[in-house]
Amino acid sequence: MSDMHKGELDTPKTSAVLLSCFPQSVRQARAIARGQFAKYSERVTYTVEQCVSELVTNSIVHSDSQFKSGFVSLYLQEYHDRIRVSVFDGGSTEKAPEIAAYDEFATSGRGLVLVESLADAWGTSCDGRGRQVWFEVNTS
Repeated sequence: MSDMHKGELDTPKTSAVLLSCFPQSVRQARAIARGQFAKYSERVTYTVEQCVSELVTNSIVHSDSQFKSGFVSLYLQEYHDRIRVSVFDGGSTEKAPEIAAYDEFATSGRGLVLVESLADAWGTSCDGRGRQVWFEVNTS
């Protein structure tokens, strides 16, 4: 069995955190991720921290979660060969986020560009309950 298949069959160590839709929750999410994955290389922890920051910020700022539940959920999963982080917001049920063109002098709008460039994989899914945006970082 290849390493890829072993990783797919792993049962991950999973943590879930409910975050209020306030800007200070972004700092809290970064600290939680940093603490959980501190044993990994600086590259891995930096990548996870930056991508967590972007996804939580996007969920708080661009979804309707603040008006519906007031919360977003952060899921941290540790497999033997990778880390997967998902952010779920119940305020967005239809349109998936997408990488948009941005002005080089703009002060925002690069979040998903950053996630795409740092993470080894990322994606989104929507169902009738909300939207999930996730990324993965290889640890090996």
